[in-house]
Amino acid sequence: MQNQVDRLHFMDSMRAILMVLGVVLHSAEVFNPRQTWVVVSDNPQIIMGYLVDFISTFRMPAFFVVSGYFCFLTMRKYRVKKFFKVRVTRVAVPLVVTALTLNVLQAIFLDQVGLLGPLKEYITDSTFIGHLWFLRNLLVYFLIACLLALLPLFLLRFIIRPIRLVFNKVPMLLIVVLLPMVSVVMTSVLVITNMMYFNFFGLYANYIVIMYMPFFFFGVLLGVGKDSLRDFSTVNPLFSLALLAVAVLLASVVDLSSGSNLAEIGVIYLGKLKEWAAVLIVFYLFYKFFSQQSPLMRLMSDASYTIYLFHHLLVIILAVVLIKYSVPALVSVLLSILVVTAVTFVIHTQVIVKSSVLTFLYNGK
Repeated sequence: MQNQVDRLHFMDSMRAILMVLGVVLHSAEVFNPRQTWVVVSDNPQIIMGYLVDFISTFRMPAFFVVSGYFCFLTMRKYRVKKFFKVRVTRVAVPLVVTALTLNVLQAIFLDQVGLLGPLKEYITDSTFIGHLWFLRNLLVYFLIACLLALLPLFLLRFIIRPIRLVFNKVPMLLIVVLLPMVSVVMTSVLVITNMMYFNFFGLYANYIVIMYMPFFFFGVLLGVGKDSLRDFSTVNPLFSLALLAVAVLLASVVDLSSGSNLAEIGVIYLGKLKEWAAVLIVFYLFYKFFSQQSPLMRLMSDASYTIYLFHHLLVIILAVVLIKYSVPALVSVLLSILVVTAVTFVIHTQVIVKSSVLTFLYNGK
């Protein structure tokens, strides 16, 4: 157990870095040529589009694998009732409080600068949830995990034994090659049932929940299999890079204009294969270089939740100012990353952690 605890430093560091990368991602989104973010510049830069695509390939998929694994460990430690109380509080309280405070301030600011759009759409299409969508996803996954954990013991053992057998007998790289088929099947079901874009007033969005569900529950399964986390984190990165390259190359030649179902399935499969290969590389790098406890990474881990919750509003405000004064894209992005990360870090260390009330409201503990 001590060895297991020691090697989890790399996952704690990974979760923190992936959350803080949200500052980089949203700062770059301002200059993304696709212009799909809240604030966009009239002077987009293609390099920022590449940066957004690069980070998006691995960031949230890896985050949900980590969350799933920690979900398993926490549930094994606390059992279902206490797990539900601890984990749901940790997620639901900051979600609600941030939505009603920071996101409301964000809406007021966007309205003042003429960027809010129709209020009805802002509320019903989940725009008001904004960057908090991943917390909404986690709540859904936690609920499903609790329901599964309440199954009779004999049934759980019946499910767990073949999973352990697969992890023990099948090479991890082959498992990763097969995993995108889960997304293909789930997406096909949504399309057939016409439930792909079901959205309940922004509080629940089918597609975004289903998109990341395989990553979360694979993380849970890594906890079930003996040494599976180590096996997943030590796959030869050359194999992972080759897999990533193949997925990118094949995706570039798939002809969607044909309108065939096979082409659409191929796009979904290759897109997910690219994400899984990228996640393998991220796990390998953090396992190799961040397995030892680091005071700096511990500090970053403690602050990462606050940084993520507060950064969105600050990036938006700073982006509007920088665009107004025609600051070059690269300078704007670097300034945004440095200023927003520093300010949110100070907010955490000098405000949030010094108040038990604010710690509960914005960190859920």
